[in-house]
Amino acid sequence: MKLEDPVAERRERRRRLEGRPALLALIIVAVVVATGCAVALGIMIGATAEDIRHSIIDSVFDDRESGPVFWRPATPAVLWILATFGLLGSAASASWAIDAYRGGERTPVVLAPALAAVVVTVVAIDATSWLEPLQVGTRVDPVFHHDVPWNAGSWVAYTANVWLPVLLIVAVAAGLVVVAVHNRRLREQRMLRTRLLRDGEGDRVPGMLVGVTARTATNDVGQRSVVGATVEVRFTDAAGVGHRISRSTRRRDVLSGGIAVEVLYDPARPDDERAVFLAFDRDPTPAEWVGAIE
Repeated sequence: MKLEDPVAERRERRRRLEGRPALLALIIVAVVVATGCAVALGIMIGATAEDIRHSIIDSVFDDRESGPVFWRPATPAVLWILATFGLLGSAASASWAIDAYRGGERTPVVLAPALAAVVVTVVAIDATSWLEPLQVGTRVDPVFHHDVPWNAGSWVAYTANVWLPVLLIVAVAAGLVVVAVHNRRLREQRMLRTRLLRDGEGDRVPGMLVGVTARTATNDVGQRSVVGATVEVRFTDAAGVGHRISRSTRRRDVLSGGIAVEVLYDPARPDDERAVFLAFDRDPTPAEWVGAIE
């Protein structure tokens, strides 16, 4: 009976998928679906916020309709579910397809902030058409005429059409700054790796795996699962100086130990962790070298 190496199988499958036109088509479809779900999610966030605002600043006897009018079976609950899980599923599919199309090469973070920007834009546009109160400062009772002056919470709710979009825009802007810094570092890391590999400026030496720690994640029901590992590797540079480096990787097979490690480093700065890359496969492709930016 032929025993297949699961790691070798994954590498071969990744190489077969790399650059396939079908994956490119899947990326386009998934991005389009994700964008549509992001628009729907923005509409639902805006409609829900408007409904809450209406219930606070207006009387319960004010029967004016706030937000869009839905039709069955597209009730608000159904649209919330479809928009949320549709966005998560399509975005995950697009990310997987992009990763497979590029042969496992780490890509700049673009899709998530772009979808977040779509959601916030829709909310901001929707907020401009929220239902206005019958009288500013008073909860007007059109039936029994038991009008009640607004309290502080009512005034906060009344101005939600301003501060909620602004708050979301600031949050997304802050996220974009973080993403931009991450993408710049990722680009610099890829350029350095290319220089060390293709231009022959880097040294490649064997490394020794001296420590492995499992990386875990907890889902919404409290179940923990292994999502990768943090490895400690020791290597000796050309000058005979020993170095120790830590890296996080999505690979879980390193947890079993006994894996050969190869180290690629810049001989001009072997102490700089950003200039050191690790590989756990024989004849690694450029995408299989693990850098400081995961």
